[in-house]
Amino acid sequence: MDGFFKDGDPFLHECVYPLTTFEWWSRIYEYRFVADRVSKTDILGDFACGLGHPFKVFMTDKCKKVYACDISPLTVDTIQQDRHNWFPHYEPYDEVVLNKIDLKQADIAQLPYTDEMFDKVCCISVLEHVGFDTRVNAIKEFYRCLKTGGKLLLTVDYPDVNLEEMYSIIDSTGFKYERVKNLTPLDNAIRSGWHGGISCYHFELTK
Repeated sequence: MDGFFKDGDPFLHECVYPLTTFEWWSRIYEYRFVADRVSKTDILGDFACGLGHPFKVFMTDKCKKVYACDISPLTVDTIQQDRHNWFPHYEPYDEVVLNKIDLKQADIAQLPYTDEMFDKVCCISVLEHVGFDTRVNAIKEFYRCLKTGGKLLLTVDYPDVNLEEMYSIIDSTGFKYERVKNLTPLDNAIRSGWHGGISCYHFELTK
């Protein structure tokens, strides 16, 4: 069921590297949410994955194949360079592992993948950072790239995104879901210690 991440939800203590609860306040929950829904036989698309962010690396042995894309140039070198900004006290990513990932520079509103290619697609805390038209086109692209019965695992920051508007966009694509009735966070919703105390909402959508 869709809803806000809340205290007591399962989370990852580490994702390749240890994750601090301040800097990675929502990612510890978001990464676990996606990882728990991906199987060893799945082809996973990690869209707008970020450069140095570790999730695409973490997932290489959790599924059949990882395809990762970002609007910034995404190469082994740029990943390693940006990784140092996030995890300066740790060894670089294993380049043998990085080379297992299909890396592309791409716009989520115009993805370079074939129809019905993926079993699972994730897009983690990205759509709040783009305009309405890009948001609409991205969700249409996610739908196009998923296999029938495949799942889109999507998270957004609240109130940076209007959730009713998000569901209207989702409805226009044909995704199926089970949403919560209350689209405002309860007292036990996780909140950041910065950015004014935002919360994080997750969607599990089926094509």
